[in-house]
Amino acid sequence: MVVSNMPDGTLGVSLIDPHGSHLADAVPKLKGLAHFARAHGDPFVRLESIAEVDGVLRVLDLQREDVRDGVESFTGAQATPLYEGPATARYS
Repeated sequence: MVVSNMPDGTLGVSLIDPHGSHLADAVPKLKGLAHFARAHGDPFVRLESIAEVDGVLRVLDLQREDVRDGVESFTGAQATPLYEGPATARYS
């Protein structure tokens, strides 16, 4: 969790999940985060999951409905393909 000062003087909260896409529980955890983002994501500045793929940090922006849909409908055993798809970007 990251707390930052917003331009209007309020505090903003971001949830940035460093995700091990190769771990056995990666897909269920990512689906849980997507579900959380769908239900409670509006107040967050950023709600993202990050994983290293081929030496590059990739990010899933779980505030995007298409990304949440893709995660929730994913049926693979490892999460790595989710971070390689068109809905991801290099993390910055």
